[in-house]
Amino acid sequence: MDNALRGGFNIRLAESSADYQAFVDLAREYIESLGFEVDFQDVDKEIAEAESRYGVSGQGAALLVVNQTGAIVGVAALHDLGDGICELKRMYVRPAHRGHSLGKRLCEESIRVARRLGYCAMRLDTLKRMTAARSLYESQGFRPIPPYTINPMPDALFYELDLRQTS
Repeated sequence: MDNALRGGFNIRLAESSADYQAFVDLAREYIESLGFEVDFQDVDKEIAEAESRYGVSGQGAALLVVNQTGAIVGVAALHDLGDGICELKRMYVRPAHRGHSLGKRLCEESIRVARRLGYCAMRLDTLKRMTAARSLYESQGFRPIPPYTINPMPDALFYELDLRQTS
């Protein structure tokens, strides 16, 4: 998979240790940008295990990267929840590279990869205050669902996309 975009960007599956290290760096950048603690998600363990957790050999998991002339500027991870359901995790595009529809394209490609991996549904959690992210997810067909995981944030929202339906 190599999804070429205008501006010298492409979206592809992670291929190397350098890609996974870029995920670690961008995941930390993303978490710092949130402005609140996410200790309840055991992020340090997730980041430390990025390659084994999201590697191609990682049982239905995947890591997608947005590359621009050798620099990784965005990431998204798919995590297996079991029962044919995956979770979209850590979708992030560096602020300097926003405005090129990279978030939308990264979400679309994540959905395509999840379908290829045989998932029937994709879930995610976000926050009510993350209006741009919510608008993106809703535009892709994600619908609100009851909580499926622990998230103690008072404005936590949970979404699911039925991957058996085409848009």
